[in-house]
Amino acid sequence: YMMTCPGKKLTFMGNEFAQESEWNFRGEINWEISANDENNCIMSYIKDLNRIYIDEKSLWEQDCQKEGFLWIDGNNSAQSVFSYIRKGKDKSDFLVVICNFSENKYEEYKLGVPRFVDYKELINSDGKKYGGTDFVNPGKIRPVYEPWNGQLFHINIRLPAQSVILLKPQFL
Repeated sequence: YMMTCPGKKLTFMGNEFAQESEWNFRGEINWEISANDENNCIMSYIKDLNRIYIDEKSLWEQDCQKEGFLWIDGNNSAQSVFSYIRKGKDKSDFLVVICNFSENKYEEYKLGVPRFVDYKELINSDGKKYGGTDFVNPGKIRPVYEPWNGQLFHINIRLPAQSVILLKPQFL
């Protein structure tokens, strides 16, 4: 979630591999736990997020401009899910971000999208590689020409519990 919100990012001393104790300037980071499978999964996730952050201009190019952010659904308190778009300067450069903060997973979650193009899951925090259940969206996600969430089109995705998903449009 933090990596997709506007503003500068900060991971701090041990966060990159889920160190449980708070960093203490008098000692070292607990590097030993980075060898544990669970901690290694977090390191893998942070590494992939950092790569995506560097590669995807939409996450940083208009960080301080209102044109770089657009809510899709910021009012879904019933399901504890909200979604938004991060936009670069080029109109075709954007990512769709879906955050599910509930313990419920959805086999079909309907989400408005701004363009009638296929979408691809760029990253899903529930991926097996990251220690999740692998409730992901493989392959192309095809839009439907029907308005939803104030957008002209919508898609149906699998939405895991307590997860964040980034979708990227696939232009020809």
